[in-house]
Amino acid sequence: MKQAPSIGDIGRWLFWGPFRHTLSPNRPRQIRLLREAWRAQYLGSRKQHGLMLEELQHCFPSADAQALIPKAYKRAWQIHLEELLLGKVNSRTIDRYIQVDGTTHLEQALAKQNGVLLLYPHAGPVMLMMAWLAHHDYPYVQYAARGLPPAEMAEAHPELLASNWFRERTRQSREAAEDSLPVEFVTLDKSVRPLIRALKKNQIVAIAFDGRIGQRWHPMPFLNRIALLSSGPYRLAQRCDATILPTFCWVDDSGQSRVSFLEPLSARDNWEQTAHVFLQAITHTMELHPEEYALWLLHCRQRCSIDDHPLFIDHASDDRYTKWMTD
Repeated sequence: MKQAPSIGDIGRWLFWGPFRHTLSPNRPRQIRLLREAWRAQYLGSRKQHGLMLEELQHCFPSADAQALIPKAYKRAWQIHLEELLLGKVNSRTIDRYIQVDGTTHLEQALAKQNGVLLLYPHAGPVMLMMAWLAHHDYPYVQYAARGLPPAEMAEAHPELLASNWFRERTRQSREAAEDSLPVEFVTLDKSVRPLIRALKKNQIVAIAFDGRIGQRWHPMPFLNRIALLSSGPYRLAQRCDATILPTFCWVDDSGQSRVSFLEPLSARDNWEQTAHVFLQAITHTMELHPEEYALWLLHCRQRCSIDDHPLFIDHASDDRYTKWMTD
């Protein structure tokens, strides 16, 4: 279903399309200067601040949620700017844009020779993390949703998902830059067999553990609430005896993008035990940088009526989610 383009649609196309060509990875000062434009996005999104505030207060009750909102937009704006360089950075320039903590954890995970399941939340400069690993010759497979929403879903929810020429070209531009990386992408509509093969070769398979597309959902305690999260990553780890590497991406107060590889975890006797241990580990780090998760919380809150598995059940628009509340 097509929808008339909004000013936002046109702006995003200009940003991810023509504007991308004006930037060079050899001129990092460009990014530093452009960072200051974050206030325009922040001021233009004021209608959304109330929902974001509610989500932050629920998930991070000890934080100053009001103060996190401008910080969230400032961080997100910088991350988007740096993502414009995805098709241009290489092994010589990527370290200018992202610094890595915990490489010993990464090497420990790979040393076990059972494959590494890199699990991360939708937070921070994830695409730069992907570029860093790929350009440092780590065999990397990304499991993710790509492309525009299915036509039937867009038709059912045109207010959120309807497309137009500008949205289509924006998506094409972003994915073309991603495809320039030495990374294998496996989409969620495909079999998991490529993931199993990659793990058997001791490669890295990366999955966002809080993604909203999948087949199996399970209620789990997460960020002081009950979330419906996919059991797939933990079942995969158990099946392949893969090592889980909790990973978090963030931007520090100096404006430096970072990725932290946390202590690797072994799959437990059952997938629920594995999920519990992983969520404990990643939650602690997320609570140190709640602003990085604010936009994903907002995204999920705005779309909680689309399907039967909202991220958090306390904002479900109906009772469809209850089908996942029993084994």
